[in-house]
Amino acid sequence: MATLHLFIADLAFASVIAAVLGLATVAFSLQYAVSNVLNLALGELLTMAAYFAYAGSRYGHLPVWLAGLIAILMVGVCSVGLNHFLIAPFSRRSTSAFTPMIVTFAVSAVLEHLVVAVFGPNSFTLQLGNTSTAIRLGDFALSWNELVTIAMAIVAMVLLQVVLKRTLLGKAMRAIVDNRSLARACGIRTNRVTDLAWFISGCLAGIAGLALLVSTGTGNSLLGTSFLLFIIPAAFLGGMGSMYGAMIGAVVIAFASDWSSILFGSQYKVVIGLVLLLLIFFVRPSGIVAMPSRRWEGGK
Repeated sequence: MATLHLFIADLAFASVIAAVLGLATVAFSLQYAVSNVLNLALGELLTMAAYFAYAGSRYGHLPVWLAGLIAILMVGVCSVGLNHFLIAPFSRRSTSAFTPMIVTFAVSAVLEHLVVAVFGPNSFTLQLGNTSTAIRLGDFALSWNELVTIAMAIVAMVLLQVVLKRTLLGKAMRAIVDNRSLARACGIRTNRVTDLAWFISGCLAGIAGLALLVSTGTGNSLLGTSFLLFIIPAAFLGGMGSMYGAMIGAVVIAFASDWSSILFGSQYKVVIGLVLLLLIFFVRPSGIVAMPSRRWEGGK
């Protein structure tokens, strides 16, 4: 009975982690869909969002909401630069998808040490909202911070869906995913559309980084890197290249890993996610949401 109460009490935190993980996983999957690259530096984009907001608030004396908004946009620009100046050139020069992935791994290591060199190794805190209780139903309780985090994730996903379904940019992105050469032959500026896709995914990663900072309470140089260990299983679990699959995978991984910490201890959170990933690979290698080729399903 006590364990049941713990599960219910932890439901709110697991929901917040699922929302944050959903944002980050969709960003990871979108980058893969348009560029066929597993961006192992995505975790550092989350970390940079937290540090940009912290620097803007503390050193720039900006309101927290404005510092957060600027941080999100800056991470979007950094995401474009990462692809445009590093990943894309290596992708053009190499026939192996393994090469650009190694490039992102190297970038991740460089950025992690750069953050430590600039800001130091100590953790920091940033108050981004109201921590008082907003909703309470028995053992289940959501703070205003957690409620805003979930709402941000929902709004971001809805807006992304609108962009993919209702705009020319979304149609161009889907055309590139289906056949980049044919899209270019039809007059689509593939490089520009790809840059915009990386900007959108970078902004999603920025939102996820700020939301992760809010949910954990503290930030450090490993904030996003450690979270990447959940993003990758969630993306593959849902089916790479699928928006809906990314969200489903995020929910499964978030709840499974969080609740496993109640049953077995927090040291097994990552292990549970990886075990689920292996099981899915064994039963359904294409992921929960199977997709033809690499089609970005969010726009269908």
